[in-house]
Amino acid sequence: MVAGKVGRFDANWTKYAGEDGLMRQETIVALDNLRKVHIWIEARSEDEIEKLIECFARMPLFAGDENPSSAGPGVVDEYLHSESNP
Repeated sequence: MVAGKVGRFDANWTKYAGEDGLMRQETIVALDNLRKVHIWIEARSEDEIEKLIECFARMPLFAGDENPSSAGPGVVDEYLHSESNP
């Protein structure tokens, strides 16, 4: 594992190369005590992976300073409590 960050969050990345020549990297970021995000990246080079991590880091969820739970229900919460979910 390789220690790093995604925006303001700590991340321990697992890196591996596929038989197809693509590089893969993934981590699970704890947003708070209840919510986690699994980030999985596949690219042709380490540079491409770093650029994708930078894109994630700029997203409001990762770049902002507010508690992710304070933003209210997310897409998953809305689905779990919707009429379309039996």
